[in-house]
Amino acid sequence: CRVQREAAASYRRLAAAMRGRGDRQLEALFTSLAELKDGHVARIEQRSREMLGRLPATPVSVGSLWGGDADEEEAAGSASLTPYRALALAVRNEDRAFAFHTYVAAHAKDAPMQALAEEFATQSLDHGVALRRRRRQAFHLERPETPVLPETEQELRAIAAELDDQAAQLHGELALRLEERAEADAAGLFRRLAEEGRQATAGLATPAEPGPATIAEGIRILEHAFERYSDIAERAQQESVVREAQRLAEHSLRRLSLACQARDLAQSSSMA
Repeated sequence: CRVQREAAASYRRLAAAMRGRGDRQLEALFTSLAELKDGHVARIEQRSREMLGRLPATPVSVGSLWGGDADEEEAAGSASLTPYRALALAVRNEDRAFAFHTYVAAHAKDAPMQALAEEFATQSLDHGVALRRRRRQAFHLERPETPVLPETEQELRAIAAELDDQAAQLHGELALRLEERAEADAAGLFRRLAEEGRQATAGLATPAEPGPATIAEGIRILEHAFERYSDIAERAQQESVVREAQRLAEHSLRRLSLACQARDLAQSSSMA
């Protein structure tokens, strides 16, 4: 229940922030999502009473490495929150819900509870797809200045090298922190991502400074790269640049999938 309650509270904060901006569409969207999560809580509690005669136990927290929940809570309650950032937080809510309910479904010993978890996981997956679409639209609307488009493949590769360098440093730091926490599987995936980034920059990446790297940041930097390449692919005039931007976007999406897989592994380990 805790995942659903926290998501409902987050959506209410997002709805309030969008109401403060006068964005009635997003306010209504986040309000409906909060009400949906409330319904999930009620169904989970009902099923738990039927099975156990009590409410479900509170799951173990996923910890600070998961992604800076306190910062996200503060951002969700900010009156200056932009629609794009609000939608990004909403996507993260649904990603977490999907990972959690997938974990529950895989370990449930009761068939009805397993079916309920699978239902919630599917809903979260569908919501995530829809919210990413809205986030993409907000990305285009919120840019104060349209980024300059690369005119050649060489210029595009220079942009990619800078993004890869930043990601490699962050993912390398994440791998070290996860290893310290004995999260070998998740650490291995982030180490793989870091190595791919270093190879893409021809070994020019500099060692990362130790810092409060989080899994959310490791995912966010790949989301940013995907948005950047997708934007270039949509607006560029040169066919060779469009093709290369599409290739880079697909590559970023694959790497994003690996990072999300690492996040899910870390979350499952924390809940075990």
